[in-house]
Amino acid sequence: MNHIPIHGPLNGPPDIENLELYSSDLHPVEVIEPNGLPVECEAADALRQLLMFVCEANSTEERGYRATIVLWLLRPAFFNAFSMEEIGAQTNRRKQAVSKTVASIRSLIGGDF
Repeated sequence: MNHIPIHGPLNGPPDIENLELYSSDLHPVEVIEPNGLPVECEAADALRQLLMFVCEANSTEERGYRATIVLWLLRPAFFNAFSMEEIGAQTNRRKQAVSKTVASIRSLIGGDF
């Protein structure tokens, strides 16, 4: 019985990239730069996301509230160390509502600020 090799240029072992177990839909650039942006643009993208969050509000009052929360997160010194409760009182919202808005902003840009 002749032995026919199963490995060769046409039927060799599969490359690791070709195995379903190791494959993904990611392009190699997306692995290196997960969001597809150069590192220098990450701050600009975060700012864009924050501004979009503010602008997507339904009313001018809601936009002002969201902008206040963003500023409070970025520069708490502007608010003389107001708490979420105090911001809620000035905007006719409960502390829980303010906390929920803060959490949604933090999850939006994935930051711990």
